[in-house]
Amino acid sequence: MLDIFTESAEIKSILKDCKNVDLNMKMGSVSGLKKETKEDEATATSIDYYYSGETLVYAVYNGYGENTWVHYTTSKSGKNIEVHYWDEGKDFKNCKIKFEDYELFFSNVNEKYKTGAEFIYVTFKDNITYTILADGNYFVSSAYYKDENNDLHKYRYEYNFEEDGKPYEMDIVVLKSIFPDKPNEKIRSVLDAVLTAKTPMSVEILIGNHELYRNEKASAIFAETTLVFATKKQAEKFLKATDKVETFTVEENYDDGNFIVKIGKVFFPISASFDSFFEKLIYEEDVDNYYKTIEFSNTYEIIVISPGTLHFH
Repeated sequence: MLDIFTESAEIKSILKDCKNVDLNMKMGSVSGLKKETKEDEATATSIDYYYSGETLVYAVYNGYGENTWVHYTTSKSGKNIEVHYWDEGKDFKNCKIKFEDYELFFSNVNEKYKTGAEFIYVTFKDNITYTILADGNYFVSSAYYKDENNDLHKYRYEYNFEEDGKPYEMDIVVLKSIFPDKPNEKIRSVLDAVLTAKTPMSVEILIGNHELYRNEKASAIFAETTLVFATKKQAEKFLKATDKVETFTVEENYDDGNFIVKIGKVFFPISASFDSFFEKLIYEEDVDNYYKTIEFSNTYEIIVISPGTLHFH
């Protein structure tokens, strides 16, 4: 699968093409329009369609409130679009613009936001969803999909509208060769220090706050990481071994009496032999906000994630 945004101009053009759409539009007069009502069995309601000649102009969803309707029109470039309007409360409005290949969902429409809404979600038929933040400066995504071999992958995309006055984008597609040959120096130094200290400990990864990387041959995890020590002396011994690498602090974990050293986000390669790692993180019910112990090889690769103690092989 290829990233649909192959150039930075793509997302800019998508938004520009919607500039003629009034997100706060009120339904116009239907006088002179031909009305046709159809029953919607799925919702046990009816939909009123209004035509100008043979051209569909409006659709009103009865039973959803007076502010639930669709405007059939064209974008600035002449593409046929459906603009769906509905309110979810007195001060909360939504708008969805449907194109043939994708749709834009404007959540919490309000003129105070640079983008016209608090969030804009752009979803394509390949089920990849992108989010535009309210300040209009960043365009990010995080979505899982399966390829033609039914393998699971993750897409991430970031777009910065303002970078020295020019469009800028960073595209991290997990199928591309973004996987480094070796861990970065921070984790290499930390693990070297662990080996030097020869201290029993566990490594905790906060699975609920992480980024995953995967290409065709390898996986990795980039996550907030904590080292756990049974005693303060053990933790300080570790700090001493890393005094020329990073400055960490020892904190007491009052829940279990252990002492922890938070080392921030760390990049961990995943051993190719641990082929279930990626799916394990996604499909396990207890994965969110849950700490697991990991097991390393002597090449700093994660080879097991399970309850227990950290081991080096």
